[in-house]
Amino acid sequence: MLRLRKLMPVVAVALVAAVILGTPPPAPAADNITVFVSLDGGLTYGSASSSTGIVHLDLTGAGFSLTVTGTSNKDDGGTQSQISQISTTFRATSAIALPNVIVALSDKDFSQVTGTALLSSSVSGTSGVIGVGTALSTFQSTMANSNKLFAGLTSPGLNTPVVGAVDVKYGVGVEGGAATATVNNPPVIISTLLSGTQKIDGSTAEVVTSATPLYSLSNQLDIIGITLGAGAQLNLTGTTTLSTVPAPAGVVLALTGLPILGLGHWLRRRKNPVKLA
Repeated sequence: MLRLRKLMPVVAVALVAAVILGTPPPAPAADNITVFVSLDGGLTYGSASSSTGIVHLDLTGAGFSLTVTGTSNKDDGGTQSQISQISTTFRATSAIALPNVIVALSDKDFSQVTGTALLSSSVSGTSGVIGVGTALSTFQSTMANSNKLFAGLTSPGLNTPVVGAVDVKYGVGVEGGAATATVNNPPVIISTLLSGTQKIDGSTAEVVTSATPLYSLSNQLDIIGITLGAGAQLNLTGTTTLSTVPAPAGVVLALTGLPILGLGHWLRRRKNPVKLA
């Protein structure tokens, strides 16, 4: 018993060191990435899900086709979680005014980032021949400590929220609820283009939040008022990233030294025991 009491301070110091220096994050859970598409505010639907970290959906309409490919990243060393609509592509078989579109992507069970985190949202793209008119795209990213798929997504440019639309049509793979953090990118303006291909300058926006694993990431792309010329193509990419916010170097150095200072203090006390009167 006496020996155990002598060892207790050393054990305590070791535990403090483990807490301060951090412990490895839990192993990533299986992916359940889901993509959802709504055309003209919910008149036409498509959805797909995958357990492989990549999801693909093809839809065909009158005079156009739509291909969506999304990815989920949970294995990057514990400093970042990410989902991306790596390719949302319209191809026109004839000159056509495209339907207004919602494309939403969601995945859950992320665990890489804990505590103070940066939620960033980026969107950009390219296009072929675009007709005259008001054309724009909005992109929204959310993170939810509730770990719910599609949590917090709204539709700033269209009337139908993505969660409401999916619930009505499918009722599967959708959980919804509030977001812990939301980033709304400024609208991306898509200019009239008579020939050739244009680069669509996108935007990146971010907000500081706090992550408590397990959590979910979701994003939503709204495409409004696009008229494509025959044979033209519109491609947009949107990425949602949750990253660790690094502590200042001085703070890290100070925290790293605390366990050693604590051990040194305990050893000094053993050499110079306090005598009670």
